[in-house]
Amino acid sequence: MKLYLNSVGALSFAFLLCCSLLNTSCSTLSREQLSNIEKLGNGCDSFNRYPSLFFEEIASVRMERGLFYAATLSDAGNRVGELEELYKANEKEVSLASKTDKSLEILRAYSRALGVLVADSRHEARGRELRSMGRALDSLVAEANRLQLFKESLPEGVAKSAGILVAFGAERMLQNRQHRLARSFIKEADTLVSSLVEGLVEILRLPGVSALIEGEKSGLPADYRSFVAVFKGNNGLLAEYDRRYLQLYGRVQKLSYLRGYTITAANRLARTHRELVLSLEKGRKGDELYESLLGFEDSLSKLEKEYRSVVSLFD
Repeated sequence: MKLYLNSVGALSFAFLLCCSLLNTSCSTLSREQLSNIEKLGNGCDSFNRYPSLFFEEIASVRMERGLFYAATLSDAGNRVGELEELYKANEKEVSLASKTDKSLEILRAYSRALGVLVADSRHEARGRELRSMGRALDSLVAEANRLQLFKESLPEGVAKSAGILVAFGAERMLQNRQHRLARSFIKEADTLVSSLVEGLVEILRLPGVSALIEGEKSGLPADYRSFVAVFKGNNGLLAEYDRRYLQLYGRVQKLSYLRGYTITAANRLARTHRELVLSLEKGRKGDELYESLLGFEDSLSKLEKEYRSVVSLFD
C-alpha cells in the first residue's frame, strides 16, 4: 500500500513538473519571436511620422501656391482677403490631420509599451513603468472615442484586459511573466491596431483629400501664369521665382505617391500585426510573418525615399 501511494505521489509530482515546464516554455518567447516583436515595434515608430508629414506637405504647397495667386491681386483689400482665406484653408487641413495625429499618438503609446515588455534589460522596476504606459494607452483610446474622431468606436481597455494594469506586488517582473503579458497584450491590441489603420486609411482616401491633391496640380500652373503676367521685376528675380515654381511643381506631383505609399504601409502594418498574433499561437510557423515584415519594411523604405526626394527639392 505504501509502495502504491509512493508511486502515485511520484507520478503526480512528475506530471505537475511536466505541466510546469510546458507552461513555462509556452509563456517564454523565443529569440526569433522577440526579434519579430521588436521589428514590428520599430516599424510602428518609423511609420508614425508619415501620415502627419503628408498632411503637412499638402498644407505647405497649398500655402505656397496661394501666395503666387495673392501676389497677382492689385487691390489691397482683395489681397488681404485672399491671404486670410489661405489661413482658414490651412486651419481646415490641420483639423483634418488632427484625427490622424490622435491615431498615431495611440500607436506610439502601444509600441512603447510593447518595447518595455520585450526589452532584455531593466527587469527591475518595470512593473510601475509598464502600468503607467498601459494607463496612458487606454486613456488615449477613451479620449478618441469621447471626441468621436472615428466612425466606429475604438476598442477600449486593451491594457487592462491584457493584465498590464494589475499590480505585481513587487517591482521586479520575471521573464516568463513578462513574456506572458506580451502575448496577451499583442493579442488584445490586434483589433485596436486594425481599427486605427482602417481609420487612417479612410481619412487618407477621403474624396476631399483627392480633391485637394488634384486642385493643387491644376491650380499651381494657372496661378503661376497669372503671377508671371503681372510681374514687374527684372529677369534675374523672375528666374528665382521660376526656380521656386519648379520646386513646388515637383512637390505637388509627388503628393499622390506619398499618399499611396502611406496607405500601403498602413495596411501592411495591420496585416503584419495580425500575422504576429498568429505566429505567437502554439504550433504556428513564422513564414507568413517573415514575409509580412519584409513587405512592411519595404513600404517604409519607399516612404522614406519619397520624403527624402521631396526634401531634396528644397536644396
